[in-house]
Amino acid sequence: MPVNERRNQRREKNIEALYIKPGQDDREEGDAWQSVNLDHPATFDTLAMEIEEKRMIMEDLERFVKRKEFYRKVGKAWKRGYFAVWATRDWKSSLIAAMANFLKFDIYDLELTDLRTNSELRKVVDFDWE
Repeated sequence: MPVNERRNQRREKNIEALYIKPGQDDREEGDAWQSVNLDHPATFDTLAMEIEEKRMIMEDLERFVKRKEFYRKVGKAWKRGYFAVWATRDWKSSLIAAMANFLKFDIYDLELTDLRTNSELRKVVDFDWE
């Protein structure tokens, strides 16, 4: 079943997923994304973080989601990034899971060390993100 179809079925059931693209060494050319149900308990309520920081992030995420059509209208990619160098790896994973749970979004995990060029990256992520 295509990734987009699986993703739509999961959304109808309110199930977030973690999608993993096998690394270059683990796959043949053209292998599909693999998915597992994302059942991570992290929420903004469970994060060990200042309340004001949580509020700011949640408001930013809500504002971002509401502006999807605006991004399209002005010709910009609809994407959002956060720079969390101060945090431990486990804390960053929990923050990402809390964001996914908050927005009801899936998570896509890419092993970028195997990729050498932008064209290789484009091949890996070449599917409809809508």
